[in-house]
Order: sequence, then C-alpha cells, then structure tokens
Amino acid sequence: MRINPDKVSKVLMIHGPRGSLKSLYLSSLACYFLKRYYVMSLLTGEKRDVWTNYPVGYWYVPPDMKPVYLQSKPLNMESFYVFDESLAQGWVMIDEIDQWYDRQEWMSTTQKLLNACITQIRKKKLSIAGTLQSFDWLNSRAAFQSDIIIKSREAAFTPWGRERGLNLGEVGFLTFQDKSGIMTGYPYEESGREYTQIFQGKRFWNTYDTDYTFNPMETHTKYVIKRPVKRIDMTGGVLQQGSNGYQSPVKDRDVTLLSHLIDGLVTDGQTRIRTTEFWELARREGVQGSKLTLGQELTRLGIGKVGTSGSFYNLKEAALVPA
Repeated sequence: MRINPDKVSKVLMIHGPRGSLKSLYLSSLACYFLKRYYVMSLLTGEKRDVWTNYPVGYWYVPPDMKPVYLQSKPLNMESFYVFDESLAQGWVMIDEIDQWYDRQEWMSTTQKLLNACITQIRKKKLSIAGTLQSFDWLNSRAAFQSDIIIKSREAAFTPWGRERGLNLGEVGFLTFQDKSGIMTGYPYEESGREYTQIFQGKRFWNTYDTDYTFNPMETHTKYVIKRPVKRIDMTGGVLQQGSNGYQSPVKDRDVTLLSHLIDGLVTDGQTRIRTTEFWELARREGVQGSKLTLGQELTRLGIGKVGTSGSFYNLKEAALVPA
C-alpha cells in the first residue's frame, strides 16, 4: 500500500548564503501545498492549512472554474509556545527560523517550548519547513529532528548560469540530504547519497515580498513561563511531606540542580562553558549555595576549570548522574 504523504509529519530545513533563493523555494512549497489542500477540500472535504510567518499568496485557476486567490494563514509564533489546538493539520513554514531557534540561545524559554512542540508534531499532523543561512546555526535538538536538509545556491553565479544570461533569482540549484530516511528509506549517514534538482524560481517571483522583514522586537521578545509552584523546605534529612512542603538537605538540593544543569549542557553538545555564564544559569535554576562550597561538588561531578585563569568549565568528563 502506498504511503499517504499527508499522513507523515516532516521537518525540512533549507540553508544557504544570502540571496540563494531559500525564501523563494520555501514560497514555492507554500504555493504547492495551498493548491493541493484547496483541491483536496473540494474533492474530499478534508481541511488542511498552510501557515507562514510572511505573506504568501497567488491566483490559481482551477479547470472550468473561476480564479481563486490562495494565501497562507499568518503564523503567530506564540501559537507554538502555548500548544494552540488550532495549529494542526498542515504545514508551518518559518522564514529565517534561526531568529527564533538560534543555537546560541538554546537556554531561552521559547526554545525549550519549541523543542517540546517539535517532538509532538506527528500527533498534531503538522509538518515544519524553515530557512536559515547556515544549518549549523540551528538549535541542536531541532537539527536532530530535521528529516530533510536542502542546500540552496544561486545558479546565476555559476558558469552554467552566466552562459545562459541568467538574472538573480531566476534559477537555483538544490542539493537534498535525506537525513532521517523519510523519503528514500535510507538515512544520509548510512547512504551518503545526495540528490540534486534545478529550481525554476522565476515563476514564483510574485508570490511573496522579497523585501519583507521581521520586527526585531518580536524575534527577541523574552518570555517567562508562569508555572505551578510547590514550596520545598530544605531543613530535614529525609523527604517528608507535610504542611511545609517537602524537606531534604540544602546541599543535596543544590548538587541535584547543578547536576541537572550539567546534564542539559552536555545533552545539547556543550563541551565547555564560561564560569560566569555557568553560575548565571545555576542561579536561574535556583542554586543558592556559595561558589566556593559548590565548586568542590563540581570537582566531584567531573567538572574542572580550563582556559586562561580558569575562565571556563570543562564539561567533557562530566558525571551526569545526580550525586
């Protein structure tokens, strides 16, 4: 039995330097699925949507019918953060996705929420596509979840393009890697195969505004999650539940929090971190003890100082089991 592609959730990332037709190719995908879902709704009544964080639309002329203007729904990034139920059944397309999903901001509240959401897209029957200049800029967990990686480049700069007198944005060269094996059945790390395609971009010039920019206040907004709170009174030697909450030694609490922090750093690929940054993160996690006392505990967990004047902590030998 043939697999219905609309039943398979995918994560697709398009990367390449400035002006390499990334946004144009993303817009072509949006147009393809807008048409596909429109026809599907006419034939079967099944409703699916396309959301983009920039306007995409074009006139489609169905056979023997009047022209209809198909356009994407505006994507509110906060819909992801709050697990909005309406954001289901279709494609989410995010241009310049690294502005929300930058590897350097991996500890931000929004990225933790996005990581939680991306692991559940299959349940919501969602697929995600994004563009960014370098795939290495992407949050490491999002990179792990990516099924298809596409490298895009401008054909006009090549001898082939110059010989044909191509203008910028007319044609692009695409190189596909089936990272998870979702398209071919063989993950890229096993097959090592890449697939190339010539992309005729000119036909999609009028589907979006190439000069559209994002509000930096939106992409750098800081969010704070209001969570249910239970008070922990660190005064007893044994865990006890009573009117004062749960009790355990102060030392054990800080060591456990530090161990969890180190676990998160190592899991996200960090091999070392500035000592000042580490203690700032530790305080955010709720660590209260002195650096001098807890420094001895870090040594016991396998964390030593390296670099000029010990300005970094080495995480390569970290013990990830809480003490």
